[in-house]
Amino acid sequence: MKLWKQPIALLAGALMLACLMPGAAAPERGEAPRLTLAGPAAEAPVIDGRLDDACWHQAAQTTGFVLNDSREAATEQTTVYVTYDSAHLYVAFECLESQMDEVRATVTERDGPIFKDDVVELFLDPNQDRFTYYQFAVNVRGTRFDLRGDAAGTAPHWDAPWNAATTRGSDRWWAEFAIPFSSLELHVGKTGDTWGINFAREQKPKGELSVWSYTGGAFGRPDRFGQLSGLAVDFSRYAYSIEVADSGERLIGNNVLKARVSSPFGGKALVDLALYLPDGQPQVTSVRTQLNPQTPATVTLPYSLPREGFYRPIVRVRDPNTRQVLRAVVVPISVPPILELALYPNHYRQEVMLRPRLNVRQEDLSAFRLTARLLKNGTLVPPVREKPFFVAKEPVIPFDLSKSGAGEYEIHVTLTPKRSGGSIVRDVLRFEHMPLSSKSVPPVSIDADNTLLVRGKRFFPIGIYRYGNFTEHSLRELSESGFNLVQAPYAAPLEELREVVDRIHAHKMMTWIPFGPAIELPENDEAKRQKLGALVKAMADHPALLCWESVDEPAWTGSNAADLYRGYRVVRRLDPDHPIWMNHAPRNTVDELALFNHGADIAGADIYPVPEPQTQSDLPNKTIAVVGDETSKNVLAVLNRKPIFMVLQGFAWADLSRRRGGTEKPIYPSFQQSRFMAYHAIVRGARGLLFWGVNYTPKPSPFWNSLRQLAYELSQMHDVLAGPDTGEVAKVHAGGKAIETLIRRHCETDQRFIIAVNASPEPVDARIEIPRAMPKVSWRVLFEDRRITGNPIVDHFEPWDVHIYTGSLRFPQEKRLELPPVTQVQRPRPEDLLERGNLLVNPGFEFTEDGEESPIGWSLRPAFYGGVSREVKRSGRYSVFLKGRDATSKPLWLQTGIATETGRRYRFTAQVRTEPAGADCRIYAEWTDAAGKYLGGRVPAQWSAGTAQWQPLTLDFMVNHPDAKKLYVVLQVRGQAQAWFDDVKLEEMR
Repeated sequence: MKLWKQPIALLAGALMLACLMPGAAAPERGEAPRLTLAGPAAEAPVIDGRLDDACWHQAAQTTGFVLNDSREAATEQTTVYVTYDSAHLYVAFECLESQMDEVRATVTERDGPIFKDDVVELFLDPNQDRFTYYQFAVNVRGTRFDLRGDAAGTAPHWDAPWNAATTRGSDRWWAEFAIPFSSLELHVGKTGDTWGINFAREQKPKGELSVWSYTGGAFGRPDRFGQLSGLAVDFSRYAYSIEVADSGERLIGNNVLKARVSSPFGGKALVDLALYLPDGQPQVTSVRTQLNPQTPATVTLPYSLPREGFYRPIVRVRDPNTRQVLRAVVVPISVPPILELALYPNHYRQEVMLRPRLNVRQEDLSAFRLTARLLKNGTLVPPVREKPFFVAKEPVIPFDLSKSGAGEYEIHVTLTPKRSGGSIVRDVLRFEHMPLSSKSVPPVSIDADNTLLVRGKRFFPIGIYRYGNFTEHSLRELSESGFNLVQAPYAAPLEELREVVDRIHAHKMMTWIPFGPAIELPENDEAKRQKLGALVKAMADHPALLCWESVDEPAWTGSNAADLYRGYRVVRRLDPDHPIWMNHAPRNTVDELALFNHGADIAGADIYPVPEPQTQSDLPNKTIAVVGDETSKNVLAVLNRKPIFMVLQGFAWADLSRRRGGTEKPIYPSFQQSRFMAYHAIVRGARGLLFWGVNYTPKPSPFWNSLRQLAYELSQMHDVLAGPDTGEVAKVHAGGKAIETLIRRHCETDQRFIIAVNASPEPVDARIEIPRAMPKVSWRVLFEDRRITGNPIVDHFEPWDVHIYTGSLRFPQEKRLELPPVTQVQRPRPEDLLERGNLLVNPGFEFTEDGEESPIGWSLRPAFYGGVSREVKRSGRYSVFLKGRDATSKPLWLQTGIATETGRRYRFTAQVRTEPAGADCRIYAEWTDAAGKYLGGRVPAQWSAGTAQWQPLTLDFMVNHPDAKKLYVVLQVRGQAQAWFDDVKLEEMR
């Protein structure tokens, strides 16, 4: 995703201002605004964009939109009107606009990129769980967009029936929304008369992003929505659930959709499917059904598709007497062309796999013949591959490249009906195969079973994303805990990057280096190509380098697959010795992943399913066992021909929002859950495990201790996890599908190990038969200090349990990591980090993380050139220090993300002392636009001379650029000297 891997915005301390109209309640400091409805509308409005209906005169209304990056009042204000009846929520926007001729209104496609235009947006949290929400948006043209989201991300393919319309005037524009209650997931006991709600506007002429309830950063923050109260509606009548179990083959002609419908109360219901055809005519099929309370009933609804294209059929539950719609779900259906082609190039295997998909019905498969020819530089590479008829819809056609070697290739594909003989589809697929490493034992390569080889030895990554500032303390802690792989800093200067990787290597760990957008290489962008090449050349020879990382979650975030493949080829030519890894979001289809995986040698996904029910993945499994399902999906997306790394949960979701002022109680995975997720991913095919989010996890804490214990256990299992699968299958005679097993051989010996997991929230008594095992063999159950005798193995599994069995007497005795007990976590409250009259977060450096080595809210550049001082301080417990290493050093501490605008005046002060006395030190401030582009600053012309005693530095300045939106402040020393800073303050001068 990656919303979750970007730096979190700093806390803001400004008070939200609101201009309130009748129906709106003034918020106290830190409270969300409230809007109260007076009663239902006597007559529903006509949704035409004209606010001339009588109901709008009686509607609750509010204004006072604030800029979402500063809480300052928007200069182009918006008034919102809200009313309702028994079936709909109605919302209208009146948008004042002083530059109507500059308003953008270009997008006409439903769910298209309307946020390029001027838009208004409605956010709803009907169940007030402060986690899930619905977003409805419309641009000035009336083009609609909707999605369902939560704290884990969004599902933009979600669709619902609703209506909107807009009109324009000379100095404003209007929008009307009608949201049926039947389009929302409402629950008995959870959906009441008060909802979470927010309103937003994206105004393009001035670039203003404004909201009613300040969220800071992303609009989709249900924990910061305002409240709408007074909805006097019996929402229990809308508490139906519709789950589409199967939408059919989705092919031209007749299809069948199956849906499961349930209600908490039961009773008779009318279920129908409405499909609007290209000519605008509706195709409706319906069925009556009897529902039992809480028990889903399966209904079958036939439908017909006239041609390929995109359709939005609606499954509805109606009252059988009044025909009122009580629940409605849109089922997006894309009818594909007759032939789809997917290519799977593989650098290390020296092969390419072609997977054609013939989109016809099973009985028609044998009527088609496919021919595929491989050409290199225009010359045929035999043999020609032919499928005289299809047995399966998706056969896999392999091409061996080991003899034809590196170069540019094409695959020419022809699909022919057997009867007529004339081709109906011709296509050409192109790819490049790069040369392998010329070294007899490459630094890193990939074995035939997808295991990584480091200098010829099998290697299983137990990795962690950036943790701390790469200090000796943090790196030692990781190494002692069993981690063997650490992410290097993204976009660091090469000198700093080299030093970080040196330190990682000194602790006997390896690293991966993230490229970020640098590897997304547009055609003919020579400057970007040179910059990418400079990074590769500088670091490719480092012995600690395991792999490079491509753009994070590229398929989900809208990266260009062709540009990523172009960047991949550049890196492969420069560095044939290290693979490239690509991490995906848990939300894309196998076909989408396969396309992006052209630019990767290792694939995988991140998945963080605690707390349940998980909503990050769009797979139907809502339990933590979705980790295995996501692993299987990614294995399928590479045809099990490339390694899969799975990125697992090292945080609580509430920890992410806490950095932005959230107050939710954090829910961490238990040790049992974390252990299950790790081994379930391994059983399903993962050849590496990485943990993300540890930077947001308090330390010390019970969860961090449990994660370290898990890493320590995995490190003891390394030679088993890096070993080959035996190919044997353990038969589960009892335990059903809940028990999953993997038999793996130790990579140095013939010892076998059986990993068995209970992928179920229920306890299971299992009987597992192991091939070639003697009936009376004695099994060690690793990490449990017990033994079991017999074959089949008869054992009990608690929910999400993992048992590891071996008959080996040579496997070392398992150990536990000795850690001091932690019973509670000390967390600073958001208000603890702020001081009245001071715009900075944590200005006295009193709140730290990463083992008391990093002050919250501050960043050090370069890494290692400073830290927190306990010995030298002016007040409180800590100060920060900077230490230059030579005459050219200019290390600094900085705090970013401070909202500003042109014309504001500030005074920036800090207490400083230096060693030696007379050393150069300074403070300064600079400002940027909303996107981070540098616009100007106030940097003193002369450096200040420090003293051995604390002295104040003062800087008065005014922001003087009309586009300025963000401010950052800097503490700095120059040369081979040390400086301490404390009691820093930034105040606005009125």
